[in-house]
Amino acid sequence: MFRTILFLSFFFLVAFYLCAFTSPVLFTDPKQLLFALFSDEVRFATFLSMTTATCATALSLIIGIPVAYALSRFDFCGKAAIEGFLDVPMAVPPVALGVMLLIFFR
Repeated sequence: MFRTILFLSFFFLVAFYLCAFTSPVLFTDPKQLLFALFSDEVRFATFLSMTTATCATALSLIIGIPVAYALSRFDFCGKAAIEGFLDVPMAVPPVALGVMLLIFFR
C-alpha cells in the first residue's frame, strides 16, 4: 500500500513538472521561442547568473573549507558564536533573508 502511494505521488510529481516545462514549447510558436531564447536580454541574464554562481561557489570554497576545518579540529573562544552565525542561513527561509537584505540596503 505504501509503495503504491509513493509510486503514484512520484508519478504525479514528475507529470506535473513535465507539463510545466513542456507547455512553453508546445504552446508557443517555434520562431518566437527561438527569438526569445537568443535575445540579448536572455543571453545577458544567463551570463550574469553563471558568473554570479561561479563567483559564489569559489568564494564559498575559499572561505568554507578553512572554516570547516578549524571548527572541526580546534576548540577556541567564540566557536559557538561562529557555529550559530553559520547556521543562520539554514534556519531563515530564503525569502525572509531576501527581504532582510532589501530592508538593510534600502
